[in-house]
Amino acid sequence: MTPHEDVDLRLIKARFNEIKSGLVYPIVVEKNSKFIIDGHHRWYVFYELGLKVPALFVDYSLVENSSWRLKALLEDLKTDRDGEVCIEYNGLRLLCEDDYYTFYWSLYEEIVKRGLDPIAVKSSAEGVPLPALPKREVIRAAKLGIVYPPKTTRHILEFKLQPVKMLSSDGDA
Repeated sequence: MTPHEDVDLRLIKARFNEIKSGLVYPIVVEKNSKFIIDGHHRWYVFYELGLKVPALFVDYSLVENSSWRLKALLEDLKTDRDGEVCIEYNGLRLLCEDDYYTFYWSLYEEIVKRGLDPIAVKSSAEGVPLPALPKREVIRAAKLGIVYPPKTTRHILEFKLQPVKMLSSDGDA
């Protein structure tokens, strides 16, 4: 299984405690190329602990690729630079870069530099929409072993994940 996003180490302890409790959500993996669609933090904990990863394999063409919204607007990121990937806001082009990888790492660094939490400033409902990472770019990143910042992609599944009960090493639930 191949990640395409980095993990935020502050979230790892919470995922570790969930896994330790024995009731976990499986990670979602693309069925053909085996890259992680959802569950990078859970995967990281399982990997570090040397445990088998509960996974649900899906066809990526059936997964909707959406974008996060930035709650903390960084208007001072206005640029005259002509890049392919920008935040569009009130006629302004903010933080333009030539590619998605550079854009998302630059945005991550700007948020951290301002002392903001790069996870908490993102929302699914409110704020300025960020450019959605195209599926072709997610696939390319996974194939090349390139990781984007944590929580760059927002994949929407047509179903709700259900937790699974982990078995202990002796087979007990």
